[in-house]
Amino acid sequence: MTLEIATVNGWPIDIAVDNLSLGNSYLLQMKKGGTDKSAKAAEFLNRALSGLRQARAIDYLPLGLLARAALHRLTADFDGAQRDLSETKQIAERGSMELYLADFHLESARLNLAQNDPIMTREHWLAAGTMIERMKYHRRDNEANEIEEYLLFSDGK
Repeated sequence: MTLEIATVNGWPIDIAVDNLSLGNSYLLQMKKGGTDKSAKAAEFLNRALSGLRQARAIDYLPLGLLARAALHRLTADFDGAQRDLSETKQIAERGSMELYLADFHLESARLNLAQNDPIMTREHWLAAGTMIERMKYHRRDNEANEIEEYLLFSDGK
């Protein structure tokens, strides 16, 4: 409904953000183990990123890149995930977007977990944890704790 309204009114950022929301909803369904929604998630996330780039909405672009990196990770396209994460990091560092940098480290930790690299997983998890504490970005505590549990399990504790 909101996508239709934004499209009729020609609101490019709203269109892109609505596509991002739809892509994230399919991504969430994938994470919960439902049927494979990767094609639909990719369709909406790619539309969102294209729209955000066209609208020059740099402040929203990391959200789309992080979501698509998660999609790539879940579909074992680790190179695609790394490309999106690298771009996220570049934008976030250039724009002093520290919350996105913390999110970058969390998704990088998850990517490295998927690639069975406990050293890099721990490095990104520690960086994210430090940033989360310093910025009081506690809405990410559960995600950091989940990664910590995987690390403890892989260490045999």
